Amino acid sequence: YLKRRAASTQAKARPYVEAACRALMAEGRALNLREVQARVSPEILGSVERLFDMLQGIRLEIGAI
Repeated sequence: YLKRRAASTQAKARPYVEAACRALMAEGRALNLREVQARVSPEILGSVERLFDMLQGIRLEIGAI
């Protein structure tokens, strides 16, 4: 149950985090946890486990490394 719930929470939060990452790239800013936290509401980010891993995955997908 907990694994399914965590996966569901990540699936709901991912579009918000990905949009924030794309906006940061468009502005020429660094993709880091602090910048993403400033753009995405704490209610969304607070429920995500392993947020840093999610951010790294998005970086790889977008090609921001």
